[in-house]
Amino acid sequence: MNSPTSPIKRELQKIDVVSSATISGFFTFFLLTFSKQVSEESVLFPYLTDHSISFISAICTAMLAFLLSLVRFEVRLLIHKLDYNRKISFLNKMIENTTDPKVLSELNETKKDLVLNSARRVIEEKI
Repeated sequence: MNSPTSPIKRELQKIDVVSSATISGFFTFFLLTFSKQVSEESVLFPYLTDHSISFISAICTAMLAFLLSLVRFEVRLLIHKLDYNRKISFLNKMIENTTDPKVLSELNETKKDLVLNSARRVIEEKI
């Protein structure tokens, strides 16, 4: 677990590499195609060189890849929330329908473990 003073590790995942390569290719293709259609009198013409197209494509790719990683992070948190709520709901129903003190204590212990495990999974999520 990360302490407040330790740096956060960013793990590069295969999906990041694949999506970044695809996005970069798309932006480069789009900018190259667009640059061929810009007339020499256009204000944009001096800025659409091979070097600037690479640079603009890289910047756009980095921004979009970061946004996609944020979306994946939020989706994973939403999935954790749905999973937790469903399990807690079922456990609460079982606790309401149980009269045996031994089973009731086991169910409460299971609920406590579920809360702790869910909290750990959420904390371990990385952007």
